[in-house]
Amino acid sequence: FAALTTDIFHSAHFDKNHILRAHVSFSQAYCLLWQDPDTGDLDGRRSCGALQAGLICAILLDLACLDRVVITSQEKQMLGGLMKWKAPSVSVVDPTPTSSYLDEALFTKLAGSKKRTGRSLESLFMDNFDGRAAKHVLLELAQQGIVRVERGLCGMKKFPTIDRTPEAELKASLREVLLDDVEPDSFMMCLIALLEHTDANLFSSRLTKPHFEPADYANAKPVLQKIAQRVRSCWVEEEECEMVSLAAQDANM
Repeated sequence: FAALTTDIFHSAHFDKNHILRAHVSFSQAYCLLWQDPDTGDLDGRRSCGALQAGLICAILLDLACLDRVVITSQEKQMLGGLMKWKAPSVSVVDPTPTSSYLDEALFTKLAGSKKRTGRSLESLFMDNFDGRAAKHVLLELAQQGIVRVERGLCGMKKFPTIDRTPEAELKASLREVLLDDVEPDSFMMCLIALLEHTDANLFSSRLTKPHFEPADYANAKPVLQKIAQRVRSCWVEEEECEMVSLAAQDANM
């Protein structure tokens, strides 16, 4: 998921200004597609690493759209340079709170860390497999009147949907893109890349397949994979992103 986050952030299709005009954020869309609207359950919220990692990726992309973080790759080497590779990392370029659920979900912890610059994405994902991020996203959706909060067994909160409009709009957009050949916008392209990678790391699709009839999903899956590949293979030069990072840091000094 570190490579996925890096690929999306550096993609020419990652248009922050356009994405910020979407009705929901990446993390909100992700949770709406993950959550069971009737029971309010998020199956695997505390036990499934891939689903949790996908959400952390979505939150990082939300923060990147707000110019709070940048994703870069640091060159690593071993054996005197015989082995070289790039390790994805995240840097906080503006520690100002977002004044949104993103602070409690991840940003306060990230901005308050001693390692605010060049933090390994792999370690960040490993440190946040506790299910708390999903709770904060869903509490925000509850504030907006999209879901309600119920107490389940052992105090575990559930979030059944009360306003199905945002989820219905997401599903309609997915169907238009994956079945009707509608060209996706920047938000939908990047969301599809995130959904495709997360589902590919599960035994069975949990984020896309449940929202399609079996025959429709068989037709949609190849399109899903093709769009994900488009996003991940169309990079802006990393040097340009590093210049953006430095400019953001200078602007907030």
